[in-house]
Amino acid sequence: ACYSSTDGNHYFGWEDAQTDNPIQLADRFEEQFRELCESCRGANSPYTQWLTYIARMSGMGHLPVMYAEYATYKPGSIGSTSGQPLEAPPIPSRSNEDSRV
Repeated sequence: ACYSSTDGNHYFGWEDAQTDNPIQLADRFEEQFRELCESCRGANSPYTQWLTYIARMSGMGHLPVMYAEYATYKPGSIGSTSGQPLEAPPIPSRSNEDSRV
């Protein structure tokens, strides 16, 4: 499952997903990449909550930016296409603490 910002709104090569919202894209991702999703199943509440947050923020026009050469982010945050800082994903830990990047 590969995507680059150079693909624009042709997510994962899908020519017919240009108007899909984040929830529709997530559903489609699960359908198209069923085996990948199955291999990732398990209890991970902090990450599940973060993905729900990111889907909500994306729907409001704040698409996440994990890396950009021209940007610096405060600890615990990532960038967005709108310039609004977003919460960073939780860092997996053996003690299941909700640590942030």
